[in-house]
Amino acid sequence: MKIFIINLDRSKDRKQYMQQQFDKIGVECEFFSAIDGRSLDRKWLSKVAKSKFYNQITGRAGFARNHSNNEIACFASHFSLWQKCIELNEPIIVLEDDVILDHDFKKSMATLEKYLDKLQYIRLIVTLKYRKKIQLAEDLSLYPHFPSGAQGYAIAPKAAKLFVHYAKKWHEPVDMYMDLSVIHGLRAYCVNPEAIKEGTIPSDIGSVDREYLPKPVGITKLIRELVRPIQQLRQTYWNWSNPVFYPNK
Repeated sequence: MKIFIINLDRSKDRKQYMQQQFDKIGVECEFFSAIDGRSLDRKWLSKVAKSKFYNQITGRAGFARNHSNNEIACFASHFSLWQKCIELNEPIIVLEDDVILDHDFKKSMATLEKYLDKLQYIRLIVTLKYRKKIQLAEDLSLYPHFPSGAQGYAIAPKAAKLFVHYAKKWHEPVDMYMDLSVIHGLRAYCVNPEAIKEGTIPSDIGSVDREYLPKPVGITKLIRELVRPIQQLRQTYWNWSNPVFYPNK
């Protein structure tokens, strides 16, 4: 399975950092030129949803008030690799360039190959460790509620097509979009133990506002309260019609 590492051309130190890790374990990797937030092409900016009202009534986060161009560029980089996966017509592993490989990374790759044909999309790490985890097998977990993070995952062409298809307009950062199973139909399965760890290198995105959009008030709040039950019913129906994958059943 090909491994692509998202790396800005100007981030030479990060490239060296990742290459050294892969050289150490004897696994080949390929660097993918990340989209740069300092020089965003119009085609990427045109994909960003402009309506804050829509985001507020649906609960979709929007992009941060500061560093939004870098978040958009991050989304564009992952989106481009989904397209690459479709073009290659084979599964790939996507990594960001600030992660630490687990000492058993090769074993995790075997786990990915074991389940990927069935699941199509498997995470290598979960950022929000406090999220509820369902242990499906010794080497596979499921996070039902927004585990967050896009630092590493394996993806097959079918899943890549779903991510691309439902990302016609971008309403939030890429990791938040990837968590929205009810939108694209891909659950957040994760290898166990996690194959990578968060690195200590400061993010190129920088610190972002904790709240992406202000809480709705007035008529917007009223509409949000009317929409919420519909969303909950939609989520309930989706969970009922898309059963969890249990390897041993």
